Amino acid sequence: MVFDQTDLYELVEHLLLDEAGQWNAEPMGVTPEELEEEMIELAFEYGGDVSVLETGAAEELAEAGGVAAMLRW
Repeated sequence: MVFDQTDLYELVEHLLLDEAGQWNAEPMGVTPEELEEEMIELAFEYGGDVSVLETGAAEELAEAGGVAAMLRW
């Protein structure tokens, strides 16, 4: 099954973001700030929660580019 970006946000129960916000937005053709805003807006739009973690607490997110999600299903 193939999902587009917005379909994936239907699955997100809780979005976790590193406060440092160093997202690799280049493949999407947007700035890191725009990507962060879009991720947060879509999570809320689909009823998810968002937590921005302090850098120390987000160390384990580094391998995932500073982003993780707990899924509904």
